[in-house]
Amino acid sequence: LKLKNMKPFFEKVEYAPEDVILPTRSTSAAAWYDFFASEDVLVPSLFKALQKWEFLKPTFVPTHIKAFMPDDMVLEIANRSSNPLKLWLLLANWTWWVDADYYSNPDNDGHIQWIFWNMTSEDILIKKWQKIFQWIFTKYYTVENDDVSVKREWGFGSTWWH
Repeated sequence: LKLKNMKPFFEKVEYAPEDVILPTRSTSAAAWYDFFASEDVLVPSLFKALQKWEFLKPTFVPTHIKAFMPDDMVLEIANRSSNPLKLWLLLANWTWWVDADYYSNPDNDGHIQWIFWNMTSEDILIKKWQKIFQWIFTKYYTVENDDVSVKREWGFGSTWWH
C-alpha cells in the first residue's frame, strides 16, 4: 500500500476501541490536525515525585490511531499551545516525527501515542476524547547518494540503534 502519489490518511489501529475519534482540523484554514486521547489517563505530578526523591517516567497517552503517508513524507507532532499554559503539560521529547514505515509495523500496528510530563504539584487527568496534541504532514527530501536498505522491524523507538 505504498503508492507515491497517494494522499496521507488516518485510521484506527487493529485493536482500537470502537469509539476512537479520527484526527480533525478545527477550522478550514488550519494546517494541523488535532488528536484526541482514546482513554482517560492520569498524568502524575513530576513535582510531587521529585519532592519525595522518587523516580518517575513520563506518561504515555494513547490515541489508537495510525497514519499512512507516502515514503517521502513525515508526520510532525507538536504540543497544543494551550497544554503548557492551561495544564502545565510538557512534551517528554521536545520534537517528534513519525516516519512512513511506522504505519502498520508488526510491534504495535503503528499506534501513535504522546508522552507528557506534568509540571504541576497535582496529578492531572487527561479525559477520553480530549484534544491532546497536533500533527501536520510534511514532505521531505533525501540526498542524491542516499543508500539505506534497513527496513523497520519494530514500533516506538525502534530505530535508535541504527
